[in-house]
Amino acid sequence: MTALLVASLVAAVVWLAVLTVTQLVVIRQLSALTVRSTTLWSSLGSGASSAFAPTIGFRLGEETAKEYPDLVEGRRLVVSVSTTCNACVDLVDQ
Repeated sequence: MTALLVASLVAAVVWLAVLTVTQLVVIRQLSALTVRSTTLWSSLGSGASSAFAPTIGFRLGEETAKEYPDLVEGRRLVVSVSTTCNACVDLVDQ
């Protein structure tokens, strides 16, 4: 009876190990699909965030020019970053 109990315990442990590895693989594949679909949708450029992005050579509006008068004269480099991008916000803070 003891050998049967040990064999069933080993079988249960192996079965749980297989289920755990399978679950990890499925989660990994779902996360890869999520990243790919997010990249695809953002690369299409049809979102609201890209609709209001300035293009090269864009002139500042009057309200912005009043608030930042040093940007009006000459050529300036203006970088816009997403407020939801933590790495971007950290870079701007530096």
